[in-house]
Amino acid sequence: MQDFDNQCSHLVWVWLVFMVTALSFAMWTPPFMFPDESTYLAGCMESQDPLRREALEKQILLEMDRHLFWQRAGAEMPEHIPHTFYQAPMLRVIPTQFAKPTTFYLIAHRLLALFNVASILNALFLLRLLSVAIAGVAVAIQCRIAREVFRDPFWQSAVVSAVAVPQYVYMSGALNPSNLAWVSGGMITLASFWLLVPSRRNRGYLLLAAALLLTLLTHRAALALVPGAAVAMLVGHRRGSRGRHQEPSGRWMNAGVGLLIGGISAGCTVFLLITHPLVVRSAVIRLVTTFYQLAVEPSPVASNPSWWLEFASFFWRGTILFYGWLSQDGPVWIYGLYGFIACGAGLGWLGALIRWRRPMVLRDPWHVALLWIFIGGMMWAGAGQYGIRGHLSQGRYLFAAWPVFGIGVAAGWSYLVPQQWHRVVAIGGQVVMWMVAAVSLWWVWIPGMYF
Repeated sequence: MQDFDNQCSHLVWVWLVFMVTALSFAMWTPPFMFPDESTYLAGCMESQDPLRREALEKQILLEMDRHLFWQRAGAEMPEHIPHTFYQAPMLRVIPTQFAKPTTFYLIAHRLLALFNVASILNALFLLRLLSVAIAGVAVAIQCRIAREVFRDPFWQSAVVSAVAVPQYVYMSGALNPSNLAWVSGGMITLASFWLLVPSRRNRGYLLLAAALLLTLLTHRAALALVPGAAVAMLVGHRRGSRGRHQEPSGRWMNAGVGLLIGGISAGCTVFLLITHPLVVRSAVIRLVTTFYQLAVEPSPVASNPSWWLEFASFFWRGTILFYGWLSQDGPVWIYGLYGFIACGAGLGWLGALIRWRRPMVLRDPWHVALLWIFIGGMMWAGAGQYGIRGHLSQGRYLFAAWPVFGIGVAAGWSYLVPQQWHRVVAIGGQVVMWMVAAVSLWWVWIPGMYF
């Protein structure tokens, strides 16, 4: 227990600070002022009865009007309260979220039934707490990833403190099914690092299978990490083959693990197919459309440099701070500060490339290769393919791979600054980032909503 305290106490403190900040966002944000909360809430509370669905939409819209949603969101105030989401300003573009059963909706529906919650507002805030809990699991996985990759405890906590980015903490407090994608993305990342180590390869396969199943039943954002996981499987298999003479039973062990994974996956799929066929149907559609989108048809607007400037501006704000229904920006200095952090990390990596050195703070040379495969896949899935098709993209789509970006920034700064300054930079950077998160809540978001 004492060893755990010595090795993990710094990560526990970072996790606790995150949970307090995310809970503050969840409790202080006015009802329905997180993006798409109205349709997500309807998805969690709905039944398949069309009459019940229409009544539920009407109740939610009444609560939105009662809590000044249109004024706070900067939307056109309707003359009469709409009866359906299709008729409501700002909601017309997102009703498809209402009809997509996901694992999050199933969990939320069971939770509401467990506590016998019928009130719209009580359901909303209870499900916000559920989202915070799921985000807490994602950050806990990020803590484990940091320990897997970094030796220095100060850089480990720096990786976890990447979640202090205002938009990440903000969305953690929202009723947001995408938080489960953060969990599955973290699981895929951790499983990939485990697959590199022969002694942990079996648990890596199990974790990867569970992560892929969760991804297909929740949100496809984490599928962009699968190519990196495939590379990790190949590298781990090669390393394991070299040491087979030391482990005669390894072949039978791996075969048994493979059968176990296949059995569990098949059993879960059959169970869901019988009990929740719509969820399985949605997962199949999600997988098919993902492969379809790999063949991107460029839009004529993508050849215009001004389009990419607009895209980059929108994407960067959506990554760092873009509150409300993508309507409230933060102070310019916050975007500049995070731009400075990103540029510093980039310079560090550039110096490493020029000098042909690898970051010694990482435990394994293959961590570097996987890092850039993950980043490349997420940047294409979350940004590139949207821009080429002429669509804006929100930077929060990258949060499924946020541990990877945290590793990239921490490793880049470890290269940029001299060894004797590592602890000062790691600790100072974390303090600044959490102070910015507090400022974004108490001096940007709350005043903008209530005053």
